[in-house]
Amino acid sequence: MRQRMILILFVTGAVLSTAGLILSLIAGGPKIKEGLNKYEEAMIKADLNSDYETLLETESSLRAYRASYDADKILYEVNVLANDESARITANAAMSRANMTAANYNQMLKSLKIKEIPLPEDLLEELPYIN
Repeated sequence: MRQRMILILFVTGAVLSTAGLILSLIAGGPKIKEGLNKYEEAMIKADLNSDYETLLETESSLRAYRASYDADKILYEVNVLANDESARITANAAMSRANMTAANYNQMLKSLKIKEIPLPEDLLEELPYIN
């Protein structure tokens, strides 16, 4: 008899708890949905901000590579035909730096094209190697 009473109380408690949970979900459903929507919106904004900052940093890096390459290429062109030995050494060093910069730039550009990251038109052309 006592076990039956405990079983009845347990089942009644479980049914009432379940009913209370269902009623709270029905009553609080819109609030829960609103909270989930706000969370999802915040996550989307954070992703967009992160993507934009990454794009700016990437574009800045590519422009820095181009500026370094252009400077080394000009230094090479100015010194390559000189009769002075130190000028030719300077030209060779500038050529090495320019080619290393071109390799890094072209590799970065290739990986960005694979990831389909949008870039300005002036950055889409690969840098040629100096021979």
